[in-house]
Amino acid sequence: MKFTAAALALAFGLASAAPSPAGGPTDPGHWAPPTVHLTLHGAAASYSLAIPANGQLVYTNSALSINIIDANGFNAKRNCWFTFGPQQPPVLVGDSVLQVGPPQPVIAVACNPPY
Repeated sequence: MKFTAAALALAFGLASAAPSPAGGPTDPGHWAPPTVHLTLHGAAASYSLAIPANGQLVYTNSALSINIIDANGFNAKRNCWFTFGPQQPPVLVGDSVLQVGPPQPVIAVACNPPY
């Protein structure tokens, strides 16, 4: 009887130390999207956004007219989509530092991971 109790205790102890099921945060196959750090500059002010590069739309909640978007080395022209204010779509010049012309508010942005 003592042997059975000891064997069961050992088995349950090893089972509780087993790795988490596949797909959990400790699984090497679990993938988290990178974070894109954007700084949006207007004439008189600027603000920063940290958004996941997972394709989901993130609203800026700002009416500041933007003339420069700095993506800190991330190729925002290729991997991000910007929704601008009510004016005509602006011309974006650059890759990781975008010049926006004419300046206008950025309503929302979505980015995908670089490939």
